[in-house]
Amino acid sequence: MFNDLVVAHFDIIAAVVLSEESQQALRLCRSYLTNKLPPLLSLAAESSLEPISSEQCLSQALQQVDSEITSISSATPNSSQHMSLLRDVRQEFVLACHLHKLISTNSITSILGASPTQKQPHGSHYVKDDLIHQIRTNPSRADRLIGEINAMQGNAGTIVQALIEVRVESSLL
Repeated sequence: MFNDLVVAHFDIIAAVVLSEESQQALRLCRSYLTNKLPPLLSLAAESSLEPISSEQCLSQALQQVDSEITSISSATPNSSQHMSLLRDVRQEFVLACHLHKLISTNSITSILGASPTQKQPHGSHYVKDDLIHQIRTNPSRADRLIGEINAMQGNAGTIVQALIEVRVESSLL
């Protein structure tokens, strides 16, 4: 299941990149890949009846993704630009998987094939209830969190849930 989900989502990203669709379409696909897929994979790993090595599954899936992307991109115009963008998306995904504890810090470099060029996400995976408490005690924290939603680091869903919950609570008062 891991492999199929990861490969399918990267196929969608590759199609969006190669067809040079709008930046908005690309942003939506990237956001889904970094902010929705890692939590889904984490949930699947936790609820599996048999132990799953998410690290091994992700490594195998990304090897398949790499070979498919290389073969597709080499036959298209702007292939170096496309490959660079796809590598960035791949790296964002790997770092988001690390944030959700699907892979260890030590394996990031081996999965990427090099050290990450992007900064690893600061802090850790956010917890909705902690964010709600932070916003209640320091309302300016909400502004900083809003700025993090577009960061493609894997915490957007949790941030949005916390902001909505605080907003709903304040409107009920």
